[in-house]
Amino acid sequence: MGINNVEQFQQFADFVKLHGCNIFVSKGRGFCTDIKEWAVHNDLSSVMIFITPETALGFTQNKMCVRYWDWLYGAVMDINEEDIESIAVNEKSVEFVFRGDYLSLYFYVG
Repeated sequence: MGINNVEQFQQFADFVKLHGCNIFVSKGRGFCTDIKEWAVHNDLSSVMIFITPETALGFTQNKMCVRYWDWLYGAVMDINEEDIESIAVNEKSVEFVFRGDYLSLYFYVG
């Protein structure tokens, strides 16, 4: 990840702080999920976004990890991890493109 993507990630963290639970997540296939809860690290180095009470998307400057919390047994499992290829930040949206499968995620203000 280049220096530009580091700056873009920090802009994404600011975007989450600014819009909070008014953000929707889409895989670009016609459906979207609203954000239940979010947390941004003070130095903008990581972002955690809960899309259900059990499922969270954890972002660092070069990776996204999907985590699942089993609240009954207290277990946390990493389900999937993707390397971030690029981040495009706009006023009302952010697009993440990941390496490999050409998977993308869109965050936008509803």
